[in-house]
Amino acid sequence: MLPRRLRLTKNADILKIMRQGNKITTPYVWLYLLQRTNNESSRAACVVGKKVHQLAVRRHRYQRWLRQLADAHIKRLPTAYDMVWVARPEITEVKELSKLQESLQVQLDKLVESNKSSKNSGHNNSVSK
Repeated sequence: MLPRRLRLTKNADILKIMRQGNKITTPYVWLYLLQRTNNESSRAACVVGKKVHQLAVRRHRYQRWLRQLADAHIKRLPTAYDMVWVARPEITEVKELSKLQESLQVQLDKLVESNKSSKNSGHNNSVSK
């Protein structure tokens, strides 16, 4: 579970990340990232709208899944990011958390690798928009 101190709670912060941040698209999730300028820890927000599913029980399940994935990936990131995880309607096709994890793993590994290479080369390359 994602601790409360690592969650983005202000709507203004979430909108700023979605407008200014880089976007990673996966089959089930849009992930918006904005690198933090200070040396604090990464934070995340998980959004599951009514377009995903009409039943609140299902939306909450998907939100718990996204929080669990965010918590696991925050620990792996070498650089602090503010992240917004937005569930796509296709997430309803996923029956197990492991399938969602697999679809995100490739993109998040690319992000970690790009951070490592940018630190080694001295440039501040990030994921492209």
